[in-house]
Amino acid sequence: MNPSFLTEDRYRDAVSFLVNASVFLFFSLLLATKYGHSLAMVLMLVATLLAIPLKRNSKIPKEIKFASGFLLFLGFFWSHTFDDLFSLSLKGDYLVRYILGAWLMVVLSKVPINPHAVLYGLSAGGIAAGILATMQYEEMGRAEGFTNAIRFGDLAILMGIISLSAAMLKFFSTKERTFFAIASFFGLLASILSLSRGGWPALIAIPVIFFFIFRESKKIALFFTLSLLPIFLIFINLPPVESRIQEATKQINGYFDEHEQYVQTSLGARLEMWKTALLMGKEKPFTGWGDKNIQNKRLEYVEKSISNPVIMEYNHAHNDFLEMWARRGIIGIIALIGIYLIPILLIISFYRKNNYIIKNNERLISINKFLVISGVLIYFGYFIFGLSDVFFTFVIGHNFYLFSLIFILSSMQWIQKENSK
Repeated sequence: MNPSFLTEDRYRDAVSFLVNASVFLFFSLLLATKYGHSLAMVLMLVATLLAIPLKRNSKIPKEIKFASGFLLFLGFFWSHTFDDLFSLSLKGDYLVRYILGAWLMVVLSKVPINPHAVLYGLSAGGIAAGILATMQYEEMGRAEGFTNAIRFGDLAILMGIISLSAAMLKFFSTKERTFFAIASFFGLLASILSLSRGGWPALIAIPVIFFFIFRESKKIALFFTLSLLPIFLIFINLPPVESRIQEATKQINGYFDEHEQYVQTSLGARLEMWKTALLMGKEKPFTGWGDKNIQNKRLEYVEKSISNPVIMEYNHAHNDFLEMWARRGIIGIIALIGIYLIPILLIISFYRKNNYIIKNNERLISINKFLVISGVLIYFGYFIFGLSDVFFTFVIGHNFYLFSLIFILSSMQWIQKENSK
């Protein structure tokens, strides 16, 4: 490099700018555009390729090494069809996607992501989703973004709750906290207008967040938590929400009381698919039926009148655990528990390590707290969403899972870098 023009520090700053820009664009464009987050991923790939010549300032943390290995495992797991021992599939590009993610995880330790790119990206994404949802709800009666109403609403509620947690952190300025509160409103609005009931139980995380943020002052924590009760009552009585809850109650009761009439409704079909998946898993509990055989087995159940033909209209069981049970057996169930739990444990481990290092830096303590809240919320949210849907059916479900882990762990390295200055 020419020292008079482009020093290593300037080169590192330029690469860092590209990395952070791609992170912001990934979250902000994820729900509001059709291809925006894909373009952000391309920019991220370019930035990390440019980062290869950079020297590493410190050793790779053990959490990063473990996370990288975990992503490699997921690449092979999601691409394995479970039809036989060597039945790999390139469908969905899962193998390439997760191997690339493992590589990005390591390379980004050279240029850690600024947490503000994550924070403002998620907040901007919530606002954009809310605006788009308002337009689509008026036109179509339901907001679905450019993906699917369920995934749109579920990811929007995550953005809304994460933005709310940022608004509660006292370190940020009044203007910033106001912005985050507005972002929270729009994210939650997008979820409501998507009419996706499966994501709404994630709201139970809010009182836990308040206790975590304000645990130093039990009175404040109790005040904020109790203030949620009237907000909850207002939420369930909003016309779109109240209508969906009443509809759900009617369909569930109807499935058991007037089966033939209600089995083809939204929740009736889900219950029928859950029953079928449970029975299928019992027949082949260790490895499940695999990708090739599962539809044939479902058809067999229909032909034997064990299940209603409505189950053939869907290619999954609308429940992550039951789908894994039927498709990949006990092996899949164990892997799925790890898919939810391991990112949370990695993020908490990094959070504790950082907290030990940055004891007297209020700014970094607040940012570290925001990152652990965000990470736990995302993977807890995936668990909640998976109870009523198979969230990994679509590429967007994999992308948000994968890149959120990469970005949050990289941001936690940024905290260590800042603390050492």
